Amino acid sequence: MTDSDARQQLLSALYKRGIDLGPDDVNWAFESQKTGAELTAWIQEYLDASTFLTRDELDLYEAIRGQGSLDLQPSDTVPLQEFDIMDAIDSLKASTAAIEKHSKTLEAQRGALLAFKAEGSQRQEISFFQKYGQESGRLLFAVSARLQHQTNAALNSTQVDDLLHQTKHHLTEAEKDSTRATAIMKAVVSERLAADDQVFEALEKLTPKMSETKPLAVESTTIDKWTRALASLRVLEAKAHLDANLKGFGDCGGQTSDAGTPALKTDLEGLQSELQTLRDEIESVVQMVIGNEIRDPLLKNVQSLEGHSRQTRNGWSSYLLSTLHHLVSQLESLNSGITSLQSYNTTLHSLTTLLQEDSSESPNTAQTKGGQSLGIGSNTSSNKLRPAAEIPGPATYAAQALRRFCPSLTQSTNTNLINRLDATTAEATSRLRGQHVTAVNATLESLSKSLGEKQREFMRVTDQLFVNSRGSSVHLGERHLEERLGRLNRGVEEVAPLVARADVR
Repeated sequence: MTDSDARQQLLSALYKRGIDLGPDDVNWAFESQKTGAELTAWIQEYLDASTFLTRDELDLYEAIRGQGSLDLQPSDTVPLQEFDIMDAIDSLKASTAAIEKHSKTLEAQRGALLAFKAEGSQRQEISFFQKYGQESGRLLFAVSARLQHQTNAALNSTQVDDLLHQTKHHLTEAEKDSTRATAIMKAVVSERLAADDQVFEALEKLTPKMSETKPLAVESTTIDKWTRALASLRVLEAKAHLDANLKGFGDCGGQTSDAGTPALKTDLEGLQSELQTLRDEIESVVQMVIGNEIRDPLLKNVQSLEGHSRQTRNGWSSYLLSTLHHLVSQLESLNSGITSLQSYNTTLHSLTTLLQEDSSESPNTAQTKGGQSLGIGSNTSSNKLRPAAEIPGPATYAAQALRRFCPSLTQSTNTNLINRLDATTAEATSRLRGQHVTAVNATLESLSKSLGEKQREFMRVTDQLFVNSRGSSVHLGERHLEERLGRLNRGVEEVAPLVARADVR
């Protein structure tokens, strides 16, 4: 800094702070070379921007000097320091990163919601069939209740035929609805199985790519060989350079050894021994340097690549497992819908068969009654038909039917027929239960065959997927839960025949 610059800086500082000193008061200090140099050094040291008070600091200083003491009351305004600003910037960066991460998570959730929405339509179809099965069951119960009520109310009248006609009509409509539901269920099952086949084909194509492990371009053993070779080269180079220096030093020492003193010779020998010690330590030092600077970073990069490849394979494995679990849950839902629909169809078929048997017996009874009426009319044309006398005692369903269609039978004959009808009803009920159990077993067997093929495909995919895993096997749930479910299934299979033979009337 020149004297003129120092003078100008001093005058500016005096003017800004209102000190009543002008150029005349300052110039005399710069007239002498010694005082000018000292004043320039003082200005450069104490009037620098880093040592100057700011305007706010100056005002605070003047206020404190005017009051003579500091204000003990703390100020509400906290001054912002540089580290506060840096912390605020770091917080903003962290919050921005968190917001970006959250936005990515929301995008992933949005994709998952769209996928669930697409699957929701299929689940609605399945729920429609379940609801349809429930409504059909209610309709069947209502039809049965109405049939019993109207039968009890109209056994002694001609409304039995109308009731049978209405019942047949309701059963026909129910069979049509059941047929439509069965066709729709078959279409849904076919479509679901076709989609599952496509998914399995895609998984089979993807699994070999996921199971194969790409060899690394450079292995750790190769890196060790390279570093050992490089260390050997560096050791040889350093030793050769040191030997050359020692040789030159030895030549110089040999020339001066004749004229030197014994003390000088002793020092030279000590130096040579120290150099030889350094020469022996070159190899360990070079290996340590190469290990820290070259070998360790390369090994860390190789390990990071292996860890990234392992994480990628684990992520794809989790995705495949979740996909397969979802497919199994869909098949279980379809299985439950098919089972309920099959039981409903079996019940409808049994009711239709019973009504057909009753309708086939009714015309024979009507013909017999008509023949008796014709015979009576030919013998006594003047007499009119009278209603048959009622059977004394509590009238059951079978007794009322016999009284309606066979009025000429005696009380003992009615009792025998009622017993036979009870036996026939029990036999028909047992046959109905047997048919129900057979239909359920056939449905379960067909489903088990279909699901068995899917299970074998699933096991092939998982075997290829987990061929390199620790256990070489996979479980969709915990092992003890699967064992409990297996025991529960075996218990259900043992109890099912007993439930089928139980009397539920």
